[in-house]
Amino acid sequence: MSITYYSHTDGIKLLAKMLYDEKLTPIIGAGFTRNCSSKKATVPDGNQATEIMKKMINEIRQINLSSADFNKISERFFSIVPKEKQWDFFETYFTQVTLPEYLSAFLALPWAYIYTLNVDDGIERTGLYTPVLPYQDANVPNRSMKLVYKLHGDAVHEVLYKVQKNIVFSVNQYIEFLTSSSNRTIYNAISSDYSQTNILYIGCSLANEPDLKYIYSQVKEDISSNILRCIIRTKQLEAEEEFDLEEYGINTVIIVNDYELFYREFVSEYEKIAAQDAGAKYQFTNPRTIDINPDDKNLNIKYLSGENIFNPAKNQFYKSSLRVMRECVGNIETYLSNNNSVIVRGRRFSGKTVVLSILAERYQKYTVLFFPSEFMVDEDLLHSILENSTETLFLFDSNSLSDYAYQLVAHSEKLLKKKNNKLVVATNTNDIYLPDTLNAETVLLPPSFEGDEIKQLIPACDKYGLSRRKTKETNIDYLKRLSDDQKIDFSIFDSLPKKFSQQELVLLMLLCIKDKLYFSDISALNMRFRNVDDFIERMHGIIERVPVSKGEKARHSSEKLVHNSKYYLLSLMRDLDSEEIINTIKYIVSKLSKDRAKRRLYIETVLFDTLNQLFGHAKGAGKLILDIYEELEPDLNQDMDYWLQRSKSIYRIYPKNYSKLKTAYQYAKKSASDGDSRIQAKAALTTSLICCLLARQCRNEMDQRDYEIEAITSAETAVTSVYFKMNRKNLKGELGLNKREPYFDMILQVCDKHSDPAKDLHIAWKAASLRKEIINVSTDS
Repeated sequence: MSITYYSHTDGIKLLAKMLYDEKLTPIIGAGFTRNCSSKKATVPDGNQATEIMKKMINEIRQINLSSADFNKISERFFSIVPKEKQWDFFETYFTQVTLPEYLSAFLALPWAYIYTLNVDDGIERTGLYTPVLPYQDANVPNRSMKLVYKLHGDAVHEVLYKVQKNIVFSVNQYIEFLTSSSNRTIYNAISSDYSQTNILYIGCSLANEPDLKYIYSQVKEDISSNILRCIIRTKQLEAEEEFDLEEYGINTVIIVNDYELFYREFVSEYEKIAAQDAGAKYQFTNPRTIDINPDDKNLNIKYLSGENIFNPAKNQFYKSSLRVMRECVGNIETYLSNNNSVIVRGRRFSGKTVVLSILAERYQKYTVLFFPSEFMVDEDLLHSILENSTETLFLFDSNSLSDYAYQLVAHSEKLLKKKNNKLVVATNTNDIYLPDTLNAETVLLPPSFEGDEIKQLIPACDKYGLSRRKTKETNIDYLKRLSDDQKIDFSIFDSLPKKFSQQELVLLMLLCIKDKLYFSDISALNMRFRNVDDFIERMHGIIERVPVSKGEKARHSSEKLVHNSKYYLLSLMRDLDSEEIINTIKYIVSKLSKDRAKRRLYIETVLFDTLNQLFGHAKGAGKLILDIYEELEPDLNQDMDYWLQRSKSIYRIYPKNYSKLKTAYQYAKKSASDGDSRIQAKAALTTSLICCLLARQCRNEMDQRDYEIEAITSAETAVTSVYFKMNRKNLKGELGLNKREPYFDMILQVCDKHSDPAKDLHIAWKAASLRKEIINVSTDS
């Protein structure tokens, strides 16, 4: 590896452009705050801090430290110098640090986040960043909260908290930092960034940073030669210096005329680039709809078979002759005429993108912004668009919102009304987060066609010689029947592999669930990127590695894994045997359950609706799903979401088995007892449903009555909870989960049975009140 040099001016232009493209991550060292004023002195750099610690050690014990480096001196400092003097050292030199204006301006640039090796509080005292510290089992909070990852600890924390691990100076502390499970989120983040994004070391000598050297050694084989790891210097390096920096992966050196001048001109150059591009539009504005030639049978069938109907490169939808106007479109338009937002909820492969394409075509008086599944917008970009758009229809395909962009959308109602904007969000049925936060009307999109939808399809089926679609037949059912009965050749599947490694199965399953997988997720799963590339090549276009788009800057990734056929991935999942399925899910849980930043990813994997969707088609699926939950119990038994999902799996699979229902009841009660308010509300509703089922199986009239009364009281707890008061549309959905006999009908029957005040006035009053509440929820518009 050789080092490339850039001049002051050219280097600034290079770096500013990478920042504007959201492809640059800074790692800030001691030189950044050196000589800034602190509480009782000025901030020392690494060499100065070494001399101060030497002096403090020798005041207590005279030992020869002349040849010791910073790491060795630090080890002696922490073992010899009394705690009180250590605290005074950190307080004197590293707290109440004030940065000059030009450094604050540099920090105010739109960095997604910052890493720093510094323990001083200069960066966070600007008010721009919230610190993330080592040994705190770091969560990744709302991504609009800008973070500074303090890799080596925090002086303020060291002074205030006298027992917790914090500072990372000595070699032993570096080793502990790298191996501690409580640092896994931070370690995964910087490892992913080091291999995926351009890095700017600023104010760093990189003389004694064994943790960074180790991280580079672990990821260097996966790093593209097109990724830059830059460092700032004021003069050309000697050969030995180049060799030392190459051990950290440095391949680019910017020779600046003056550090202060560099900061000032970097800010100016960035502002210049931003000003020139201020008028640029969001890339998927007003997508066109292109009619496919109706005489091209093969192309029309191609888009029936699950081909992505949106082309992001051309910003256009493709309209097949086999496209059907779904009945739910009329409902959506009715709701949008009176409200500003609608959720379209449907199973995977139910046609949510088709519905959005129809809306995009029909809402011509609005500016239409489409957010496709292949991209994930985060809240800073979305907030800017919401603030500056009027008379606009926002169409969000499933999985296009980042975790915390949900919160922004959920609280955008006043802004939508003020700007006369409309919003439609498509979600998968196993997505439990957006419905929990967005108070909007929910429209269910069934995966099967009925009535007029079937009739619309008949002419095209007859034109192309395809068997007519049957009522209640899902999209996948129909395609499978065409393949099996009419031997329609989908040649793309012929050359694809039939056997997969454990890690490949993990990738397939997560892509099947999430539609995309960031390389930070893959890094957290402990997979080598080189192996992923080999897998991509084997899949012949079904899976691709693509760059993240503007708006996905906070994902700790420059690339992500996406698929081009959900149908094929589902077919692969359904060919797995029980052992492969269980081992794959256990692998995901084992790698992600300790990383709080990836919590959502593994939870969505173990949701009952997810497992039922992936594996519920086959004979013996019920036992498989129960076996999965049993195998996961040692890892997830402290997670109340797990117990609630396990309860759900049992009553859904065994609705008439009294013994099994008792077990489901016990797990639901545990969730209600030990969960937070959200879990308690959901568990109360689940308990009520299970009690309805138990009552039907009871032969003893007293036991039957007890279950029915608990069904009423638990349902009352749920429907009057703060959670369901704030999420009325979710409650409405929960009342009709079982299509064969909705919970809505069962609980009303129980209420009617106990409505006689002469038998029990208190219960009769509760039953009447609950009945009224449920009827009101079911009829809410």
